[in-house]
Amino acid sequence: MKEWESLKELVSLVGTPGDEEEVANFLFPVFSSFGECRKTVTGDLWCVRRNPGAPRVVVTAHMDAPGFILKRILPNGQLEFIPLGGISPERVSLCSVKLRTSQGHWQGVLSWNGEREAGLRFVGEFGFSSKEEAEKRGVQLGDRAAFLGEVKELANGYVMAPHLDNRLGCALLLALCEDLREEEL
Repeated sequence: MKEWESLKELVSLVGTPGDEEEVANFLFPVFSSFGECRKTVTGDLWCVRRNPGAPRVVVTAHMDAPGFILKRILPNGQLEFIPLGGISPERVSLCSVKLRTSQGHWQGVLSWNGEREAGLRFVGEFGFSSKEEAEKRGVQLGDRAAFLGEVKELANGYVMAPHLDNRLGCALLLALCEDLREEEL
C-alpha cells in the first residue's frame, strides 16, 4: 500500500520545529505534480490547485515534530542538546535519536541529567571519541536531532510511531492528492 510506505518514510525523516526541510523535500514532488507549489522562506509548503467554479478548500498538516538542536560538542565527543517542542524529560531516558549533519545522518542515544529547577541537560552519545572527531564527521552547532522513528503495526489495525499525529497528517495529504488525481482520469 503506497500510503503505508509514505507514512513509514515520513516518520523516519528529521523535521524539527523551524527546520522541516527534509519533510518538505519529500512532499514537494507529489504536491507540485498536483498543482502550483512553492516553499516559503519559513519552510512552509503552499500548493494551489486552480479549478474554476469549484469551492475553495484549505487542507493543512504540520510537518514538524518535537526534537533537539545541538547546543555544544563536549570534549569527549558527546553532544549537548536543547529540546524543541513539547518534550517531557521523563520520556527522554536513553531514547534513540537521529542527528542530521552536513555529512549525513548519525544514530545515537539521548539521555538527560540534572534537576528541573536547576536546568536539565540533554546529552547524546553517537560514538564519537572526541570533539574533533565529531566535527570531522560534519557535526556543527545548530544541527538537528529527531526521535528515531519507525511505524510499528499493533493488533487490530493499530499503529504506533513517534510524532505520528503530524506525519500522519502529511501522509493523508499525499493520499488525498493521489485520489484527486485519479478522479480526473
